Amino acid sequence: MNPIFISSLGQIPGPAQDALLEKAREIFFETSSRTIFVSKEDRAKFQHRYFDVYLESPDFFYLARTEDAVLGYLAGAPLTLSQHYAFHPYLERFRSEIEECFPAHLHINLTGSARGTGTGSKLIERFENDLMLRGSRGLHIVTSIDARNVSFYERNGLIKASVTEWNQKNLFLMGKKFPLQPASV
Repeated sequence: MNPIFISSLGQIPGPAQDALLEKAREIFFETSSRTIFVSKEDRAKFQHRYFDVYLESPDFFYLARTEDAVLGYLAGAPLTLSQHYAFHPYLERFRSEIEECFPAHLHINLTGSARGTGTGSKLIERFENDLMLRGSRGLHIVTSIDARNVSFYERNGLIKASVTEWNQKNLFLMGKKFPLQPASV
């Protein structure tokens, strides 16, 4: 495989961003569990909730790519904001843990050919490093108990913090605490 580059969107010059983001959007829809939309507006709302909203913080939106292909992306947020709680009401059940221990969160998607190559781990490592440089306490994801991604997140150091039932599904809050940064003198 060609060398893999991890870049934040903020590092990519304007004209190149559009084409790369279009490839990332294609990956978003290819990997989504939702494939049927009742209208273009419904599809646009779904895209906004899980993809476009993260473009507001381009330094925390990362692309994994080779010289000629986008392999995946990580859409991250350094803080879980009120809009995230509004989009995902189940987060309310985890609010105290999120705010106290795991304020950042992410969504990650890769092409089929990039899975199992370490690309996802490289994306998470870059996000974590950038968060720690800014003094973040930790990050979280929410997934279902039986999701295949649980072992991936465990390999990347996230632990099962708590579980709740939502819409007849058991959801995990998985989190990773970062080491405390020494105070600067």
